[in-house]
Amino acid sequence: SGRRCGRWWELRYIDKSAVCHEVFICSNTTREYIEYPRLCDRSSKCVKELAVCEVSRHQPIVQTKTVRYRDTVYIGHYLPGLENLAMQRGNHVTKEYVAPDLPFGVPPLPVTLTELKMDCRYVFGELYVYLSCLGGCQNITKDGISTEVGCVLNKVQHDSCHNSLDSTVYTLANNSYLTLARRHKGSFISDLYSCGNGYCVTYDKVCNLVDDCGDNSDEADCINHFNCADKKDSIPLSSVGDGKLDCQDYSDECLYDDKNSIIQHAYLSYSAWGIGVLAIIFNMLALVGGLRKLPKVKSPVKATNAALILVICLGDLLTGIYLVCIATVDDKMGSDYCRKKFEWLTSSFCAGLGIVSTLGAQVSLFSMTALSVYRFFTVTKKSAQATLDRFTLLYIFLIVTLIFIVSVAIAAVPLVPQLEDYFVNELYYKGVPLFIGAPSKPDHIAILEKYHSKFQKSGDHLITWDFIRKLVKEMFTQDYGGVTGKTMHFYGNSGVCLFKFFVTPDDPQRLYTLLILMLNFGCFVVICGCYASIYVHAYQSSHRSTAQMSTKSRMSTKSRSKNTVSRKRRGSMIAPTGKMGTLQRKVAIIVITDFLCWIPFIITCGLNYGEVFKMESTYPFFSIVIIPINSVINLCYMILLLSSVYSNSSTG
Repeated sequence: SGRRCGRWWELRYIDKSAVCHEVFICSNTTREYIEYPRLCDRSSKCVKELAVCEVSRHQPIVQTKTVRYRDTVYIGHYLPGLENLAMQRGNHVTKEYVAPDLPFGVPPLPVTLTELKMDCRYVFGELYVYLSCLGGCQNITKDGISTEVGCVLNKVQHDSCHNSLDSTVYTLANNSYLTLARRHKGSFISDLYSCGNGYCVTYDKVCNLVDDCGDNSDEADCINHFNCADKKDSIPLSSVGDGKLDCQDYSDECLYDDKNSIIQHAYLSYSAWGIGVLAIIFNMLALVGGLRKLPKVKSPVKATNAALILVICLGDLLTGIYLVCIATVDDKMGSDYCRKKFEWLTSSFCAGLGIVSTLGAQVSLFSMTALSVYRFFTVTKKSAQATLDRFTLLYIFLIVTLIFIVSVAIAAVPLVPQLEDYFVNELYYKGVPLFIGAPSKPDHIAILEKYHSKFQKSGDHLITWDFIRKLVKEMFTQDYGGVTGKTMHFYGNSGVCLFKFFVTPDDPQRLYTLLILMLNFGCFVVICGCYASIYVHAYQSSHRSTAQMSTKSRMSTKSRSKNTVSRKRRGSMIAPTGKMGTLQRKVAIIVITDFLCWIPFIITCGLNYGEVFKMESTYPFFSIVIIPINSVINLCYMILLLSSVYSNSSTG
C-alpha cells in the first residue's frame, strides 16, 4: 500500500507521504543499495558507505569498547605494562560492577579506572556505560545547576529481546523474574541493554552515536551527543560549533553561530538601508536633471564632462540598488539565513546582485578615470573644438560604450560556464545526506578515492568539475534525475554576494582578483597623475599671466583710459583661470574621497592575500559602508559639477 520507488533490483516501497529519491549504490555486483534515511547513519555494513561517509561527513571514529584482561575491565591506560603512563592520569581504583538485574550466576565484574571522575560527554559505548553506572562521571552543570550523571541501563527481562543474540541463556534476576545473560569465555556476563521497541543491544552499542535499537532509545538518555534539530543525526558534542557542518539541517552550527544573518551587525544593516536609499534617490534626481539639460550644451568639452559625470551617477545608482536589495533579503531571511545559506549563495539572484555591485563600482571608477584623462588633455593641450559636432558625439558614445563593455566583462566573466574550473570552488547537493554543506574540489576528490577503487588522483587543477559530476552520478541511481551538484558561483563566497576580493594564495581565482585590484589601483594612479598635472599646469599658467601683467603695468605710460583697458584685459585673462580652479577643486574632492575609500581596501586585500592578517571580518564594513558611501558623498559634488558644466551652456 506504500509508494513504489525505483526499478529493477533497487525496487522498493516507502510511505505514501514520503518522496522518492535516488539511492546510494553500495555494490553493483551484489546489488546492494542504501536509501537516504539510512545513508551515513553509522549502522550499515557497506564498506564503501562507511569509507565515503567518514570523509564526507567528518564522522569521527569513536572508541566504544573497553579492554578486558584476565576477566578485568580496564578504562584508560591502566593495563599491565602501562603503569608509567597510567600514573600521569592519577591514581586508579578497582570497583566491582554488578548489572542492575543482579543476575544469578553472573559474578561481579572488576573494573579498573581512575580515581578522578571523567567528563563522560566525550566517551562512548562500554566506556560510557561503566563510568556512568560506577559513579565515574563528572557532574554536568547547566544554567548554574549541577546534575549527576546517572546510569543509562534498565532491566532486561526474558521476553525483552525479540532479536536473536548469540550465546544467551535464561537466569534468575533479583530472585523475582527471569533475565538474560551471555556466555563469554567459559563464564557468564550481563552486557545487554533493553531497547524500547523490544530489541536488545550490547553495551558497546549504547550511547555510541548510532541508532542501533531502531527507535533511538539507546541514545535518548545519553549526555555525550548533540541531537540535530531534525532528529536525523546524533553527533559528538565536540563537533558542535566547530565550524564544520555535521547535521543535515545545519543546527550544530546555526544554533551556536552568531553569524546567522547575511548582514551580521545592526549598524551595517542600517547603513545599507540609509546609503542605498539616499544613493537611489539623489542619483535618480541627478540623472533626470542632467539628461534634461544635456541637449542644451553646445560646447564639446562641457558635453563630454557632463556625459561622463552622468555615467558616474549611473554607476553609483547601481550601487544603491544593490544595497537596498541585499538589505531587503537580509530582513526577509533574518536568522533563517544560516539554514538557507547554501540555497542563497547558489541562487541566480545572488549572482545578479554580484554583477550589479561589481558593474556599479567599475563603471564609476572607469568613468572617473576617463573624466580625469579628458580634462588633462583639454586643460593642458587646449585643443578642444569650439562647437559640438557629430565627431564629438561619436567620441563620447565610444568612451561610454567602452566603459560599459569592460565593466560588464569584469562582472560577467566569473560566471561563464566554460570557466567554472577557474571560478567555482564548491558544489551544493540539496537533500543528499552524503554531502553536508558545499564540498570543495579536494573534498570531492577524497570522497571519490574512497568509492572508486580505480580512481587515480592527479593534480587537483587537472580534474574538472564535469569529471567530478560524472563520477558522483555513478555513486547513485539515475531514476529521478540523478544527483547533480549546484554550482557555488564566484559571488557566492559570502552572504552579501560581492566580488571575491579577499583571496588566498591557494584560491584558483586569485590571479583574476589580483588583476582587477591592480587595474583599479592603476586607475587611481592615472587619476591622481592627471589632476596633479592639471594643478601644476594651472599654477604655472596663473604665475606666467601675473608676471606678464605686472611687466605691462610697469612699462605702461599711457593715459588712465588705457590703464583701465589694461585692467579689464587682465581681469578677462585671470577670470577663466579662477573658474577653472573652482571646478578643479570640486573634481579633486571626488577623487580624494574615492582614493580614501578604495586604496585602504586594496591594501587590506593585499594584507589578506599575503596572509599577514586575516581580514575577512572587515569585508562587510568595506563593502557596505566605506566604498558605497561614495555613492552619496560624490553625488553632492556631482550636482555642483553639473551646475558648473551647464552654467552658460547656451553661450557654449
